[in-house]
Parts: sequence; C-alpha cells; structure tokens
Amino acid sequence: MDNQKLIAEWQTKIVGFCEAKLGRQLSPPELRSIKRFNGFQALETIEDTVNQAQPNEVERYLGTLAAQ
Repeated sequence: MDNQKLIAEWQTKIVGFCEAKLGRQLSPPELRSIKRFNGFQALETIEDTVNQAQPNEVERYLGTLAAQ
C-alpha cells in the first residue's frame, strides 16, 4: 500500500472518531485541521489524543490544530 493511500485512510479514520465523539459532522476548518497533517507521527498523536479525550476536549483540540 502506498503511503498516500494509508495517510488518507488514517485521516478518514480520525475524522470518524472525532465525529462519533462530537455527535456531528466536522466543520470545514476542523476537517482541514486534520487533513493538513500527513506525517505518521502527527497522525498517531492526533488519533491518540482524540481517542482519550472527552467531547468538549476534542472540540477544543481541533480548534488548537486549526490555529497552528
């Protein structure tokens, strides 16, 4: 599997985790904040953070990613 496909699938998985936690679709800025990361280490960090966070923390975290 090529890295671009793996990265795209991983980003989609993270989006799914976020939407499940928040109970809504992500806004365009929130989506962009995830999709702009394409390094394995960054995606692993985002995935771990989202999985361990409460819904209000996920929303705040996505806001900090968008602001970077």
